[in-house]
Amino acid sequence: MNSDEFERIQGMRRAVYDSEDYQEGMNAFLENVNLISLVINPCETKE
Repeated sequence: MNSDEFERIQGMRRAVYDSEDYQEGMNAFLENVNLISLVINPCETKE
């Protein structure tokens, strides 16, 4: 892969990472991870 191809792909990645859809998806994912950890470890609470 040459440097122009790398920069083009990196630009597309950055556009995705900066998008509202990506942030919404990450927030939903992390919320689900937290819910799953509460189910697995119900006695542990976060302070």
